[in-house]
Amino acid sequence: MKFYQISDKPVVKTWAKIYPGLFTPGSEMPESVRAQLTYPLHLFHIQFDNVNILYQMAEAMYFFSMEDLWDDADEVLGPVLDLGRAITFSMEPYHCILRTGAENGSVLPATRSGEQFCMTMAFTPDGSKNLRGIPVAYQDGEDYGRLFLLRIPKGHFVMGPEQADAAIDQDPEISKRIIWWSQFGSYVLRGHTTVLLVGNEILYVEPMFVRSEQNAVPQIKGVTVVFRGRPHMAPTLEEAIRGVFAKIEQEHGVVQQLARTTEDDQL
Repeated sequence: MKFYQISDKPVVKTWAKIYPGLFTPGSEMPESVRAQLTYPLHLFHIQFDNVNILYQMAEAMYFFSMEDLWDDADEVLGPVLDLGRAITFSMEPYHCILRTGAENGSVLPATRSGEQFCMTMAFTPDGSKNLRGIPVAYQDGEDYGRLFLLRIPKGHFVMGPEQADAAIDQDPEISKRIIWWSQFGSYVLRGHTTVLLVGNEILYVEPMFVRSEQNAVPQIKGVTVVFRGRPHMAPTLEEAIRGVFAKIEQEHGVVQQLARTTEDDQL
């Protein structure tokens, strides 16, 4: 087994002095191995889920009163229960490919390739459900290990993951489908809620599965996308994205028509 040293952090340097020859220089790492590197999940948890939730408060009064304490976001996951009950879990870090650089319409810092295989997760204010921050770790090439924190300014409301799940629950068309799928010895399973950065917007994606009592293997029945608070379900992700964009364009057209009608009435 080989241990490659790709960092000059004090802990690693101390270990290298205690055990000479334990680490192989990172420059000697084969490209086939380097291409498989991922950011350590446990380290990501410590940095953002244990430390950053406190020390992202730069102002002394905020820190003293814990006014801006963060918490990892929750999501509705698993079987859909009756009587309005829902099972919520803390979201775990997940991997996704994100565009980088303003020239690609991204809020993330630029990279050579224009996109990165990233590790990320979502945070909310402690005791609240709106989105507050998204940490991102780059994992590709020379940018491996670069960390960024996207913060939503205090006073600005952006829907959080659990609120996106609530918007799905409150949509009449989606509720009808869930009730229909839950009949005849079957029940609905909600998949993980994924938070995606699309330009300077937030897109939530959640798959829906159905599992019957006779067959324990769940089958995907639909994908729900929530964009700007509007949910839309379709058989595929592409159809769901097209559907939610069409819904927003239609609503925007109605609002513009109402505005023109109001101006004509005033004249």
